[in-house]
Amino acid sequence: MSSSTSSSELEALRVYLNRVLRIKISDGRVIEGEFQCIDRDMNFILGQATEYHGVADVDFDASEAANARSLGGMVMVPGAHILSCHAKK
Repeated sequence: MSSSTSSSELEALRVYLNRVLRIKISDGRVIEGEFQCIDRDMNFILGQATEYHGVADVDFDASEAANARSLGGMVMVPGAHILSCHAKK
């Protein structure tokens, strides 16, 4: 993926810095946290992250979600496993 990701595309993600993102990954988990940075391989770094299991969609209500686990500090989400990414309002 690194060869197809241009620096202008990475720069466009700057508007999402410090915003809360929800990322759905290939094993069905959703990781929610503050967007800190991204690299050319589309690996995301999130701060103060929480992991959710057993949710059908990224638009779930976090207060009603079962199986939440705080991951704390900084978490790297591998770009190869990302299915979708949404910024919370």
